[in-house]
Amino acid sequence: MIPTWSNDIQIMGGVTAQTLSGATVLAKRSRGTLLLNAGPFETAVPNVNMPTVSVTVRVICN
Repeated sequence: MIPTWSNDIQIMGGVTAQTLSGATVLAKRSRGTLLLNAGPFETAVPNVNMPTVSVTVRVICN
């Protein structure tokens, strides 16, 4: 997945599973507030604070 920005939030991720017809991507977004007991990224799930964002996945195959 090619890293991208949605306003001030960074979106990153990677392919976790793949088949001949598709892939599963785990996307993470930067946290709005950095908590001491949590890392800088959280699972990107669309909600009121984070609208759906289009991302680009580059596929390399032979």
